[in-house]
Amino acid sequence: MRILKLLFTIVIFLLGLQNLSAQQVYYEMHINKHLVGEHQCRNLKVIDLRKDKSCIGHSWETSKRNRKPIVTKKSFDIVLQDAYDKMKDSSKLGDDELVMVLYHMGAVDRSGESDGGMGTLSISADFFRGTDGQYRFLGQLDSFYEIFSPRHVTDTLLAKTTGRIYSILSRYSVTLPDEAGARIFSLEEAMDKRNKEKGSYIIYAAKRYTKGVYYTNEQFLNNTPVDTPLIKWSYLKGEENITTFYYQNEKGKRGKLMPARSYFAVSDGKNLWVGDSIGAAKMIFEDGDFYANVHFNHYYSPTGAFPTPFVFLGLATGGVVGMAIAGVVSTTIGGTVNGPAGSNKIVLGSYKARLDPATGRFIPIAWIR
Repeated sequence: MRILKLLFTIVIFLLGLQNLSAQQVYYEMHINKHLVGEHQCRNLKVIDLRKDKSCIGHSWETSKRNRKPIVTKKSFDIVLQDAYDKMKDSSKLGDDELVMVLYHMGAVDRSGESDGGMGTLSISADFFRGTDGQYRFLGQLDSFYEIFSPRHVTDTLLAKTTGRIYSILSRYSVTLPDEAGARIFSLEEAMDKRNKEKGSYIIYAAKRYTKGVYYTNEQFLNNTPVDTPLIKWSYLKGEENITTFYYQNEKGKRGKLMPARSYFAVSDGKNLWVGDSIGAAKMIFEDGDFYANVHFNHYYSPTGAFPTPFVFLGLATGGVVGMAIAGVVSTTIGGTVNGPAGSNKIVLGSYKARLDPATGRFIPIAWIR
């Protein structure tokens, strides 16, 4: 009887593992080429500041309304470090260690859409280089990639993710810091660099937002808006709720429309809105950052018949943020960019984006619609 109970328990356990495996997508890095360049860092140290250390995104099957996390069998920092050990060329190593402080990693796809499958990859990290616990800053990375594929979008996304990681590590592994006057960071200081920089801006510690119009990013960061009487107006356009602001006229009614391009943000004393290409997008503050769902030009094929998947890139180094969709840096929300050959038309896409306070730009991290 005990043997039967034991066998039954084992069967239930194995079935549970099988069911768990069916509800997850496993990501493994398979890189079969060495880094290129001299003075490669001897090893990679990853400091993963994300909450979930093994999840790197999710796969969404719209036809089945099924959302599966994309996970690694080891924690992601170990996966990256192991991959780097295989990538480095032992004949070209220097003495330095490459440090990657990882803030965000999001590989997300949607399959079963009428326009084929779409995947996005967003990565946010800081890179440092040094030895004996003393590191110099190499650059801040805020990258966003879009991948279109008429089929097998998950496989395409994960393959492109491996390629992008290889390219990023290749670049920073051979990047040398500016030695002249460059600040030295301890490991703890490297981990806290972004938080300390945000702590210098009043708005990040504000318990309330002063009512008025922030015409510039600087006014926003200092929480010093201009007292401007406004009326908020909202209406439904398709599936989106559009918010706009009007100046008050002499009768206290709606007067002239305040163009979204004419201001950085607006506060009613409790909530914040940032100027967007089709109105104003509400900002939220979570986990130490400001986010908003804003719009960028997005290249769309109604048939999904792309000859090859496209990878769109936005890259930043040295603290100068670049964000791009379709491979061209766009410095404004909804800015015009050049589409790839074979794209059929341009539509305005909605993206969740994070504010970079140093530049006042919103960096896309996830596609919404």
